[in-house]
Amino acid sequence: MNEIFVRQLLKGEFKLVKTFWLYFFLPIFVLRFLAAFIGGPIGALFQVCALLWAGFMMIPVWKSADHYEGNFILAWLAKGVAILTGISILLSFQL
Repeated sequence: MNEIFVRQLLKGEFKLVKTFWLYFFLPIFVLRFLAAFIGGPIGALFQVCALLWAGFMMIPVWKSADHYEGNFILAWLAKGVAILTGISILLSFQL
C-alpha cells in the first residue's frame, strides 16, 4: 500500500461511506467468505486476516465517522458495526 494512502486512511480523510463499505466491509466480507468456503487451516488463516483487518480498520472507520458531516446516527452506527464485527470475528474462532 502507498504510504500516503495509509496515512490518509488512518487520519480518517476519506469519506465515511468509502471507508466503511470499500475498505472495511468488503474486504472482511471476502475474507470471511473465503474462510467459510475453504475451511481447514487455510480457512483459519483467512479468519485471522479478517480479524487483523477489522482491528486495523477500527481507527479509520472511527476517525471517518468523527469527520462525517451528515446524520450523526449514521456515524455512530458505523462505529458500532465496526466494533460488533470485530467481536463477531473474534468469537467465531473455535477455541
